[in-house]
Parts: sequence; C-alpha cells; structure tokens
Amino acid sequence: APTSIPSAPDKIWRVTVSRSAGVRRVVIHCNGKEVLNFLMSGTTCSYSSWSTYWTKDVGRIMFASSDTASDYHNIPVECADPKTAWTNMVADKEFPVTVGTLLTLSCIEGYRLTGDKVVTCTK
Repeated sequence: APTSIPSAPDKIWRVTVSRSAGVRRVVIHCNGKEVLNFLMSGTTCSYSSWSTYWTKDVGRIMFASSDTASDYHNIPVECADPKTAWTNMVADKEFPVTVGTLLTLSCIEGYRLTGDKVVTCTK
C-alpha cells in the first residue's frame, strides 16, 4: 500500500522498474522517501496485456493531460544522443559528440523544455 508523501512543496520523484528473476516491481520515491513498492502480476494489474509493456525497457514516462498534480518534470541530460533516449527532445548537433561540446536543446511541438537550454557534455 502507498505511504504518505512528504509535505514539502517541491517534490522530486524517482521511479524505478525492477525485473530481476522475472519479477516486475515498480518502486516510487518522493524526496528520497519510498512511497510505493508495487509487485505487478496478473492479480494486481487489471489490464490483461500488462506484462507485454512491462517486459520492455522504459524509454519515457508520460503524464496524462488530466494530471493536475504536476507542475513540470525535468529529465537529466546525459551525453548520449537525446533523440534515442527521449523522442521529444532535439539537439543542435549530430551525435556522438566530444567532451566539452555545447549542445542547445529544444523540444518538439507539444512539449516544453525545463532546465537548461544549453548544456556541456562532460563524459
């Protein structure tokens, strides 16, 4: 069962999907506190094809347009090709890039960039 979330006005969420030994589990932390640890199964998931989706790698998390709890979300940017990791992000340079390269990021229509527009690759 979920536990209460921290009362701080700013909340940093971490969603982890574990698939060790065929067991699929979603763990959600808010400000470092575990608020949900959910074991997925045919008993706990009402959608009949749930296992089809949860055996794949998680490439993105989408928020429903009806979501009224979230102000924004920020995806940390790494020096991999953002276009392969996040299909809604565009960089001004072709990958791979070298350490120290400045990248200007933007989003495709319908998405809003949060965080820094210009980043420097460090790895």
